[in-house]
Amino acid sequence: MRTARDSARFKIEMPPRSKIDLMPKEIRAQLDQRIVEGGFANYRALAKWLNDNGYQIGKNAVHHHGEKLERRLEAVKRATEQARAIAEASPDDEAAMNDTLIRLVQHALAARSGGLSPEAEQQIRNALLDIHV
Repeated sequence: MRTARDSARFKIEMPPRSKIDLMPKEIRAQLDQRIVEGGFANYRALAKWLNDNGYQIGKNAVHHHGEKLERRLEAVKRATEQARAIAEASPDDEAAMNDTLIRLVQHALAARSGGLSPEAEQQIRNALLDIHV
């Protein structure tokens, strides 16, 4: 049987949130937009932009954030492509299939998104609208 002392010994601590995660949403959204518009490159310039705006964040942290953002956007793109393929393969009851697929994709995105910028969320909405066509 575990005691309180054992629990304290085996306590798993979460790593601290990144400096980027702690920034205001508006700044993170601008950063995400700049990362996407820059083709997920030039992190040194993005770190300089953040530093010029009062956020002491290094190139490596910006690069790590960019990689996470790119993975999330790729997951959204894959889910959208899969949903579109399913919808095209099942034309019998198109409206019901589209509604089901949209709900499925929205559920998957909600589980994976975790703090997407407004621009990234808009990209997701646009992709979902493409499925519904």
